[in-house]
Amino acid sequence: MQKVHIIDPHSHTQLRSEFRLNNFNTIILSNLRLADVSSVPLNNNPDTRYTANGGVMNLIKKLTLYSGNQQLDTISNFHKWYGFKNLISTQSEADGLKKPNTASALSINTEYIDLHQNVGEIPAYGFNGKFDVPLPVLEDNNDLFFDDIRLVVEWNTAPATVYSADGRPASFTVNPPSLIYTEFLSKDYSELKKIAQSKPFVWNAIEGERLDVPATTNGTVQPIDTRLRGFDNKTVTRMVVVNDSSTANDYCSRTHSVAMNAEKLNFRVNGRLIMPYNGIDNENQKLRSLNAWGEATVYQGGQYTQETEGRLEESLRAMSGQFSYASFDIRQKINDLNIQFQRTGKTGEPATDESFLSQMDIYCFGEVLKQVKEDNKGNLMVMNL
Repeated sequence: MQKVHIIDPHSHTQLRSEFRLNNFNTIILSNLRLADVSSVPLNNNPDTRYTANGGVMNLIKKLTLYSGNQQLDTISNFHKWYGFKNLISTQSEADGLKKPNTASALSINTEYIDLHQNVGEIPAYGFNGKFDVPLPVLEDNNDLFFDDIRLVVEWNTAPATVYSADGRPASFTVNPPSLIYTEFLSKDYSELKKIAQSKPFVWNAIEGERLDVPATTNGTVQPIDTRLRGFDNKTVTRMVVVNDSSTANDYCSRTHSVAMNAEKLNFRVNGRLIMPYNGIDNENQKLRSLNAWGEATVYQGGQYTQETEGRLEESLRAMSGQFSYASFDIRQKINDLNIQFQRTGKTGEPATDESFLSQMDIYCFGEVLKQVKEDNKGNLMVMNL
């Protein structure tokens, strides 16, 4: 028998909300959903908008799923990761956000960028998000045979990474959300649990590492070659690289990835380069790299800045080069992982060149293969494979 629950947070502040399912000897299905995710801007301005590529999801900074005190899965810097994931979202995800996914042909409006989150047509405080909890352990349809499930949502408190520039408030409050989950009740629970434990409980978690790149000057070539130790002794399948410039874009407000001038990008994995020669060193290579994740909904000009401004609508010029993601197929156990990055400082036109000189952070998100097991005493262990 299945029983659907809608629960309020066990605790809620402007920093975090915690949900406690209080389940024991029952199965929690993987279709956990957050509902009524919303905010109230201080200014109550009808022009207030969530940023273009994240929508209401930008309110989330970190998601963590626990069984008791054992962490099962987590995503930090969620709003940075979701800016990319939004480009590869499925139709079902789009439906959960109340807007159709237009796949390879985005609906581009001269007043706003429509990435299926009602950005630009509904005030931020008038849209309550309802969506599946986007943790990989749940997306892989792993039903939870674990007691005392808890979900912790940590909130993004920075208006500059939640709202676009027009009507951006100085502060805001996050309303208490709800959690919807389905409990499977069975008198044969013990037998079902044994069957589940006989199969590998494996998924690709999302882990990330941040690299600081200092500001530069016009004409200066800025090479970076740094080891990312956060992925040591882990099996990494795919990676995404996000360029976070300290110069915020009015539409995306540091929830996007900014193209750099004369950018080069590569990874050295266990002593060997992933891509030959200079790696990714032009816009077509960078766009093509996204094939590792399937079809990505990046509109023309969004991936790089070389697009002539005159070919874009006036209100879209600021979007040029603002969806500049790169991805890599790794599929190896990591002993040492180095990122090789280079950009050249530039001033002048187009307007996006301001980012070419600014301090920036490079976020490297990787799919890390994990498995959960029980030891001889019945305690859960989450292991890197």
